Amino acid sequence: MKTLHYTWRWDIQAPPTDVWPLVCNTHAFNRAVGVGPWTFSETPNALGGSIRVGFLRSWGRLITWDETPFHWVENREFSVLRVYHSGPFLNVLTRLDLEPANSGTTLTYTIDAVPRSRLWGLFACYYIGVHTRRQLRKVFGHVARYLVGGVKEAYPPPLAYPGAPWPGFAT
Repeated sequence: MKTLHYTWRWDIQAPPTDVWPLVCNTHAFNRAVGVGPWTFSETPNALGGSIRVGFLRSWGRLITWDETPFHWVENREFSVLRVYHSGPFLNVLTRLDLEPANSGTTLTYTIDAVPRSRLWGLFACYYIGVHTRRQLRKVFGHVARYLVGGVKEAYPPPLAYPGAPWPGFAT
């Protein structure tokens, strides 16, 4: 399957050192964007470290994936590759970059997703291209307003998930 590539950019009127603590808090960020709730299991790896498997129920289906280690460069970038055992994708690479700009920070968010099939590819085009873009714009816009004092909370309220409330969220 062909990789679907999406990139979005936002200009935020604050330096990267102010933006970073909000966008690297992936727990709060994913909650605000509407991903989850999910859980992880960790199994010791004989070669060192652990194997981390994520579990998420979405659209009535259990989706599982291997969570690879995050790549982090403080105040600059992070990325993570998820390799799926089930669900609409074979893998998804998500990356966030912060670059200083004259007026503050340019935030670039990239998603590279490989759908499991052509049918799932059609779903992915809508889900990422429309729904995810809308949620990212909502969250990053809210964060930008928070950083200039326009709103009191760093993140907008999370999307509701009937039967799986966020207080039960486990990592």
